[in-house]
Amino acid sequence: MKEGRLYLASAIAVLVLFQLTYGFTIVLPTNVNWLMSARHDWGTHYLGWFFYRSEPWQFPLGHVTKYFYPLGTNVGFTDTIPLLAIFFKLFAPLLPADFQYFGLWLLACNLLLAWYTVRFLLLFNVRHFYIFLGVVLIVANPVLVFRVMHPALCAHWLILGSIFCYFKDPRGNAVRGILREQFLLLLLSALINPYLCFMVLGFALILPLKLHFYDKVLKSKPTWGYIGILVFSLLAAWVVTGMITLGKKEDLNVSGAYGLYSLNLNALYNPFSWSAFFPTPKLVSWHQYEGYMYLGAGVGLLLLVLGVYRILQLAGVSKGAFSRDRSAAYYRPDKTLLWVVVILYALFALTNVISINDKVLFKIPLPDFLLNLGEVFRASARFFWVVFYLLLFYLLIAVSKMKIPAIAVSVILVVAVLVQLYDTKSLLLSRHLVGGPYTPPLDDRWKKLMAATNEVIMYPPFEATYIKQLDYQDFCYLAARLHKPITTGYVARVDNGRTRLFTDSLVDALQEARISRALYVTTADHLSLFTNVLLEKKLRMSILDGYLYMYASDSVGDKGIDAMSDALNAQSAFVLDSLRRSVQPAEYVEYAANGAREQLQEGKLKFYFERMIKGSKYLSCSGWGIIENKTSNKGDSIFSLLLSDRKSYIGQTKCEKRPDIASVYKADLEDAGFKSVISTNQVDSGSYKIGIGIEDGSGKIVYATTDSLLRVDGTHHVRR
Repeated sequence: MKEGRLYLASAIAVLVLFQLTYGFTIVLPTNVNWLMSARHDWGTHYLGWFFYRSEPWQFPLGHVTKYFYPLGTNVGFTDTIPLLAIFFKLFAPLLPADFQYFGLWLLACNLLLAWYTVRFLLLFNVRHFYIFLGVVLIVANPVLVFRVMHPALCAHWLILGSIFCYFKDPRGNAVRGILREQFLLLLLSALINPYLCFMVLGFALILPLKLHFYDKVLKSKPTWGYIGILVFSLLAAWVVTGMITLGKKEDLNVSGAYGLYSLNLNALYNPFSWSAFFPTPKLVSWHQYEGYMYLGAGVGLLLLVLGVYRILQLAGVSKGAFSRDRSAAYYRPDKTLLWVVVILYALFALTNVISINDKVLFKIPLPDFLLNLGEVFRASARFFWVVFYLLLFYLLIAVSKMKIPAIAVSVILVVAVLVQLYDTKSLLLSRHLVGGPYTPPLDDRWKKLMAATNEVIMYPPFEATYIKQLDYQDFCYLAARLHKPITTGYVARVDNGRTRLFTDSLVDALQEARISRALYVTTADHLSLFTNVLLEKKLRMSILDGYLYMYASDSVGDKGIDAMSDALNAQSAFVLDSLRRSVQPAEYVEYAANGAREQLQEGKLKFYFERMIKGSKYLSCSGWGIIENKTSNKGDSIFSLLLSDRKSYIGQTKCEKRPDIASVYKADLEDAGFKSVISTNQVDSGSYKIGIGIEDGSGKIVYATTDSLLRVDGTHHVRR
């Protein structure tokens, strides 16, 4: 078989496997249904692109403003493949409304994987028929098929390309070509995914060192100059696209994550229920799915055959047991540096938490700088992909070089491929991907609501699920279609400080009844936060699809929206009335009446008002409080107090669990939290100290006051 025919046959095999596994419908650019209806990471990847395509160009090039608003994100942090996102953004005005490139990307990844498999095995003069069978094994390997949940991470051809460059013969005039190809692989990986980039980086660093120290074909100055250019280009690519910034924003490390997504020692034979032959061993936790490295029964058969062959050689049954294949000489590079990279990646994948099945064998203490690096690449088990592919290639080459008749090798490889495909057929055929346009399972009236407002504020912000699993994707899809910013989404790396700051500022604004020309969307569980704006009639509230939505009627100025909301309210009148009653404020009542003032006893409390908002007719506050030196507050009640020389008023608060307080004081004090919105309608005019009281079941209320004053005027309106 000529090389051209070998490449053609390999491409046809890839196309057949692709159709069986995914179907060519996903390649159609206008088919976004398979991405959005999956209710998985695919939706996040597409939404990152959907928002990005309609935004103006800015620096860094990959910045997205309206998704995960107002923080924004980067197309790299939504695994949107910056390389393609930036390219297709150039043609955004010409593209259809629904356009995706992920299906084409997956097909390209499979074809490039086959291309590098052929190129690599040709270096070892492997027979063409064996190479063809090797392509089928490599392209249909379970690790790649399993990983399709993250299209950006399916670029395993970057790993194979780097392995190819290491083994390519540098003698003659090939040095520059090899270095250029490895440089291109690194640059591409930087614009595709950071995990793959760091796998490629290891090869990119050891390649010039091998060429200099072992092959003696690269002088010292070009060696170190090449490494310097590599590092500079990598950093420049990430700065330009926004994957890293000069001023720290995203928290790249995830505290405590290193070791959680570790490689289990059973990884190579654990099929995760995707095998026709073998059971699934247990894991320490579900997070170890990142270490899915199942070789498959067919590859296991090759391993068994090669093992028996080596034993027979050692036993002397076959002479020339370990003699090299002289029939066709090929370049054999020094593998010292390769072993260094392989061992480092394997150890990093295992992490410092060594486990097998559901048992943790031991933990190795690590210095902070190593833990911080591990927490940046929290899904550390992925780095074993380098070892996985080297093992596959070793088996294919070693079996093809066995000194037995060629027909026997062919039979062994054909049987191995058939066994492999049968063993993993449930994985290969598991996806039934849909086609066509996507229609979110939301009422069309959401479009009118979003179109009439400037932004969509989901509360709580930055959540993935509100009522239905991953329903943030549907709201984001509609917002992207209407070019509206939305305060939700899912991104790989987050600036946790800024998310907390925005959430706190949003809470403050709502409690102070400061609203914007936005569509507010929340659920009944969080309605209490909107008590103040509802009391002051700043927002209209309605129900649609089970979600509560609110907007300021006067700022929207759309009578059609008001009429639509009136119709919805008529349909849900009972539910809405019940919800409004649930957030009606408590009333301050006079406590000193009938001589009851003596039941108030000033005492030593530890407390903190985390939030205090003085509305026009109410006081809203939240925080925590405990009686000093108590070891348990089960059954305690916390009250809000207004105290003056002549009068005292008491208001009921809602108890909230505070395990953090119990942890700090190392006592049974979880019932320390409180939250309240209390009306001042029954409070006489005057100036009052704001206090907190705790009743412990004895009938006495131990109280303490703050320096904060509440002034109530003659109309019972609070003056701030």
